Amino acid sequence: GQLDMVNMHWSPSVFRNKPSKINIGALAKDDITIIGIGQLDMVNHRHRVTDWFSSMIDLLTDAASVRNGKGLFVMQIHQLNPVKCEPPTNKKEGSPEWLAHLENCRRCSSNDALQAYREALASAVSCVRSKGLANIHLIDTLGITNNTYASMHAEGVSQYDHVIASVEMIMVLGAACMGMRHMSDASGMEEDTCPDYKDGSVSKHVC
Repeated sequence: GQLDMVNMHWSPSVFRNKPSKINIGALAKDDITIIGIGQLDMVNHRHRVTDWFSSMIDLLTDAASVRNGKGLFVMQIHQLNPVKCEPPTNKKEGSPEWLAHLENCRRCSSNDALQAYREALASAVSCVRSKGLANIHLIDTLGITNNTYASMHAEGVSQYDHVIASVEMIMVLGAACMGMRHMSDASGMEEDTCPDYKDGSVSKHVC
């Protein structure tokens, strides 16, 4: 049938501004809802991955429940660009604080950190589905962003210009409207189960 409303809900952090609390009426009425959370948590908010994973399960469970069986599509975290990390403007160049800021940005947007957070998000979606909320789906645009062409269009550590963003949006909307769902990329994880998630490669630091 015809779709009347497709809304996207962006949240800067899994710990605040939860989609299910922003506008419950809209979240319940949308024909298709797409949410994207993750990139800024990695780069700007520095939390342990296990804490982020637990909070993500709560957030997604709330959002999927409000949808009353209608589709809720979660965007997987796309490729980050640590080379775009910039030094702080309010710290003296070369000072310990200046260097620490750059190091934290580069570490928390590294491929190791990206893999850990992607695994956590995929696991969280699977956990929510294992609770019987089968209306939640994962959409992954990594293939659009993890290449040289995309890196040339990066406008920051986690942002891309309109060229790449438009392609991502076409893929996301196409997948959502066609009811497509991407399999989890969490290694060795059975679909729609809730694994005993561990920090993995970033367990010794906070991102």
